[in-house]
Amino acid sequence: MVFKSSQWQILTLPLLLLATPACSAPADTPEQQQVLKVEMPGAAPTHDDSYLCSSTKVPANAGKELYIVGFQALSDMSVAHHVLLYGCQRPQVEPGKVGDCGGICSSGGSKIVYAWARNAPELRLPANTGFVIGGASSIQYIVIQVHYLHGRSQPDRSAVNLQLSSRPQPFTAGIFLMMAYSGSIQPGAQHATLDVSCKYSGSSEMRPFAFRTHAHALSRAIVGYRLSPDLQDVQEIGRASPQWAQAFYPARPGISIRNGDYLAARCVYDATGETQAHHIGSTHNDEMCNFYIMFSTPAGAKLGDIFSCGGGGPDASTESRRLWRKIPQDSLDYLPSEAPADAFAYAAKATAPRKGVPHPPPAAAAAHKVAAVPDWPRPGGRQLGQISGVAAGPDGRVFVFHRGARVWGPGAFDPDNRLSDALQSEGAINEDTVLELDASGGVLKFSPDHKPLLTVGVRLTPADGKRGFCQPADAVTSSAGDVFVADGYCNHRVVMLGPDGSFKREFQSADGVLVVPHSLALIEADRLVCVADRERARVECWNWETGRSERRFASKEFGDSVYAVAYSPEARQMYAVSGSGHGLTVDPTSGAVRQAWGSFTRPHAMAVAAGGAALLVAEIQVPGRLWKFSVSGLTAQSNSPDHFAGQRTVHERALVLVRDSQASLLIGLLLLLPLLVVVLAVALLKLRRRDSGRIGAGRKSLLGGGPGGIRDREGFQPLTQEDSDEEAETGPGAGGLGDA
Repeated sequence: MVFKSSQWQILTLPLLLLATPACSAPADTPEQQQVLKVEMPGAAPTHDDSYLCSSTKVPANAGKELYIVGFQALSDMSVAHHVLLYGCQRPQVEPGKVGDCGGICSSGGSKIVYAWARNAPELRLPANTGFVIGGASSIQYIVIQVHYLHGRSQPDRSAVNLQLSSRPQPFTAGIFLMMAYSGSIQPGAQHATLDVSCKYSGSSEMRPFAFRTHAHALSRAIVGYRLSPDLQDVQEIGRASPQWAQAFYPARPGISIRNGDYLAARCVYDATGETQAHHIGSTHNDEMCNFYIMFSTPAGAKLGDIFSCGGGGPDASTESRRLWRKIPQDSLDYLPSEAPADAFAYAAKATAPRKGVPHPPPAAAAAHKVAAVPDWPRPGGRQLGQISGVAAGPDGRVFVFHRGARVWGPGAFDPDNRLSDALQSEGAINEDTVLELDASGGVLKFSPDHKPLLTVGVRLTPADGKRGFCQPADAVTSSAGDVFVADGYCNHRVVMLGPDGSFKREFQSADGVLVVPHSLALIEADRLVCVADRERARVECWNWETGRSERRFASKEFGDSVYAVAYSPEARQMYAVSGSGHGLTVDPTSGAVRQAWGSFTRPHAMAVAAGGAALLVAEIQVPGRLWKFSVSGLTAQSNSPDHFAGQRTVHERALVLVRDSQASLLIGLLLLLPLLVVVLAVALLKLRRRDSGRIGAGRKSLLGGGPGGIRDREGFQPLTQEDSDEEAETGPGAGGLGDA
């Protein structure tokens, strides 16, 4: 996970360390540290789904409190379905004994202090933060509860090691649990939900620093939210799949829960193939819906005794209906069934805070209309050359990538796929090749002093395999930093790279070869990378985690080619420009064309703008032509700054990447949109270079544009997009991602 570098330290150890405030805490001396082992003393469950408990007395500390600052579970998911730790004044089952859990505590209320399942790793709390036990606190015993999947003939000694500190901690940790008490998932249901919501009535502020989800086999995602008392401010606390290690994942930073705020949790299930209903219950064959919030509050604060809330069945109250209408539509999305390689970083990057108006459901064809905006743009007398890319920022500004007076046509590359001697002899393009337009379409000044952040491949050297690229046509970047390249004109493939440029996998068509993979779009909620297979006039999508081709569709409306694709998560629509000379609104699941719009001569690139309320289409003829289209029904949402709140995690990541570049304009503009990492790096490659040895089709950077272009696809960072078939497939001539 990545936080703003000025406020957070990034800790990387072979265990889960939650990010800590940059201010340093005094280190514990050896005398202040100890480990308390809370162990099941040889439990022998006699039947499946047994819940057994034991307890351990908190060590004496001269009458002073101790603080739990870390947890290490010593069990295995083959034995324990889950392990819970509770704090008690007095336990139901005495130390050294094993018994039915019953009421957990015999006196005083029970407080959850830890939960573990599915081989979650060790957990360390943020510095200066700990659970208060012993001394004058209400926790004098720690109760361990183990849910055993099956009966056992051998005694079990599942345990949790508690890392204790005797040093008083400035912040007290606690857990707030949201859970469904009842509910059912019907057979065959997809994206079925169980919802829990309540109003927080505690007297002290809670600041979440971690969250955990728990459910059973049908669950595909659980997401939690904090809502302001007027329901106008909606913040996502976190989301994860219960099929992953059920650890405490880092929560979104900067969230405070105060008296009067609402808390909401949604559990999403897939009952495809099931023949009977599944109900909320205690066995592993039933279902559950639990969302844990691990929080901190200043030491000594009065929290009260309310540490959980629950619900069951549909809540038809007016208050509940109002609340759930504010929850984003993407709360229904599935998460990957297999945990990403770094699920902790993935969870942190995937959980962006969202405020205000939620994402709408897929727009109906009748309500979803696209219309050209007249008298746009107004380039102020500047003539555009061949436009090979276009991108949009959150405030309505548009970035155009064009070739100035340079025209790429037949013969741009020789038979060995290298840039022709004739083009090399022309040297650099002298005009500004990256232009910025304000919201009205007027041209603004754009600084050229920006540098690429990452380069892959060798300038003017076509390559294949893991070595590089050959005339790539496009690239997009996921919110996790993975880069997808349409390696289009020579290698006919899509390549996936890691954030550091390392090769991860390549994608080929499930029924043959891609013929000029020309443009890419990501449907990140479904983990899909989609390509415009230009000369086969179709779109194909792969799951980038499994490599499987999951969607492939064509339509007579595509004509004989598809040049560009884009995806709008706000409208849940895919858009395409085709060889038929039209723009198309496409169902991203079925491929059905919902609407045709526009009339173009040589359409080439496109972008979603203004939070889904506008589309941009670039034509590559000379002079270049740029169109803007309004999308009806989404303006109110797209004009809200709330739409861009979901991209803050990527912004913070970008800031970390460039913090040493000393390019103040680059850092400032990065706050606008993750895509601008690409646009600004491309600015260096505008070919107004002092080095006369560099040429317009030379070196290619993952954060440079190219004879291809730049587009914004809701936080993804496309980089290059290549030319039309009239230009003899004149893509960048070397094994990187190209200059202009």
